[in-house]
Amino acid sequence: MLASDATESEYGIKPLPNKVTGYIEVGNVARSLDMSTRWVKDQVKAGHLSGFRLGNRIVIDRRSLEDFMAAREIKSDYPVKEH
Repeated sequence: MLASDATESEYGIKPLPNKVTGYIEVGNVARSLDMSTRWVKDQVKAGHLSGFRLGNRIVIDRRSLEDFMAAREIKSDYPVKEH
């Protein structure tokens, strides 16, 4: 399994149909994060994610998404409530 395959499985994201690697459609990013497409587009507009327009689609750079998620990782010293 390639490293990129592991990332696809981890995020539940499929590559673009035309096999362009490294980019993910906004709708796929939104579904994988359980967020709206508007929220993903807002993250692009705010500069938190790198997005590109390809025709009528907007795609997100996979590395940008990975960096975005890594920057928001909850560290082990973060207080967690126990139930």
